[in-house]
Amino acid sequence: MSRARCPVVLAVLAGLLSAAAPSALAAPSSWRIIGGTSVPITTQPHQVALVVTGRTPSAGQYCGGTLVSPRIVVTAAHCVELPGSSTYPGDVQVFAGHERLDQPASGQTVDVARVSFSPAWDPVSNRNDVAVLELAQDVVDPQALPATPATTADAALLAAGAAVTTSGWGNTVASGTPAYPNDLRAVGLNAIADATCNAPSSYAGAVDPASMVCAGAPGKDSCQGDSGGPLVSGTVGSFRLVGIVSWGVGCASASFPGVYTDLTAPAIDGFLAQRATLPNRPNFASATAAGITGTPRAGETLTCTHDAGTGTGPLTVSYLWARAGRTMSEADVAIPGATAATYVPGSADVGRTLFCRVRVTNAGGYAERFSADTTEILAASTAPAPAPTPAPRPADTTATPSPTPTPAATPTPTAPTPTTSTTVPLVDRTPPTATLRRRSCTTVACTLTLRITDPAAVVPLRSVTARATTTVRRRCGSASRPRTCRRTEARTVAVRFLGADTYRLTARGLRRGARYRVTVTATDAANNRRIQHFTATTRRR
Repeated sequence: MSRARCPVVLAVLAGLLSAAAPSALAAPSSWRIIGGTSVPITTQPHQVALVVTGRTPSAGQYCGGTLVSPRIVVTAAHCVELPGSSTYPGDVQVFAGHERLDQPASGQTVDVARVSFSPAWDPVSNRNDVAVLELAQDVVDPQALPATPATTADAALLAAGAAVTTSGWGNTVASGTPAYPNDLRAVGLNAIADATCNAPSSYAGAVDPASMVCAGAPGKDSCQGDSGGPLVSGTVGSFRLVGIVSWGVGCASASFPGVYTDLTAPAIDGFLAQRATLPNRPNFASATAAGITGTPRAGETLTCTHDAGTGTGPLTVSYLWARAGRTMSEADVAIPGATAATYVPGSADVGRTLFCRVRVTNAGGYAERFSADTTEILAASTAPAPAPTPAPRPADTTATPSPTPTPAATPTPTAPTPTTSTTVPLVDRTPPTATLRRRSCTTVACTLTLRITDPAAVVPLRSVTARATTTVRRRCGSASRPRTCRRTEARTVAVRFLGADTYRLTARGLRRGARYRVTVTATDAANNRRIQHFTATTRRR
């Protein structure tokens, strides 16, 4: 099963967790959820799968969710919003009523009419990881039964040692090549005290008691792909949804149990109390990236520009400025206090590149746009010292005779000198070249920033296209004679020109912990074409 550890964008927490994370445990010998078993949907009738629109449940399932009424599903915010990967109603469907993803006709697939998530969701700290999907029609499959969301009055259900159950279709291998089953798996766990989970040998304070709870058991856990799925208390007919699969370090680690969104926490309970009336998450008027205007020099004012926000209810706009990492291993760093539409670089910014983020927010969540990086910030210009003003000379009263005009010389005609170019050939035979400037991956998406240049071109590039592929392993064959199958899975990559030879490539709906080969094809107007390959690996957590 699968948890998602969210991306390090403007990261603060990543160093702590990466330093503390142990090596992953060995994969179990059997094809099972880690420590769990295959179960029929009748034992977990509230379980649903989030599926990329247009794909079958088996190929497109990427998160789990919990049916809490015939038309409302509760899931994790990181299943619908991560930097570089935003989900809107037309992007996702819900599969309910059956335990096998490869038998869609036996369940019910429903469109989504509204996507809402907590406006307080923070993808860096993972606080307030909760979202609500309103379906376009009721789930009427007789095997799909809602679970009741817990409230602050149910805190005892998550007391240390309390028995709970989680389920999903996530990864069944703790380390090595991920394996995602078609059959639903479930595992019994126990709630863990906040103090134990935040011990120096465990998460060392990274678990927020105001919105999170830990649960685990020796050799048992959720894992990649189960994100957004249920943590329940009780039995069939009386299930209480007490948590949402959120994040963790590794899978089935003795030191790092799974971390779940706590539905008994006041902030989470308050958000879900509005689940029937929340507005759809906001958006921008177009898909255009944010921009930065102004001179990239210390002491000069830069302005973050963007399209207008759209959405229901009051909209607020906020800004953030950050210094971009100088290498792919260096994290972007938010600039303290730089939260206005304008920013004046200082001496600490000289030699660095900057970018801005704009966010529009309503009660149903937020939408974000990022700008391209500026060029390196220059040092402040030093104005030359003013020249001394000469003392005025006394007026000369002596008359000066007027000079005799000299006839102008007649210019001698000359032949025009032919001009040649040493940098642009008359015939362009040089293909474009792509250079990777930055690579950033979440659990379900990757963004690559490329500089694509063509010095010999006499006109701009004609096209830039990209495709991401990976090899996946699935259990196949019959129940009596199971076998392992491998197949290549491809994803379309969205390409956006940001100006100054810079292109942003974004691939969404990726598998967690998977290594992708991104093939980029750049073609100029002279039909010179270059194909280059880059790699990107999505995060396991």
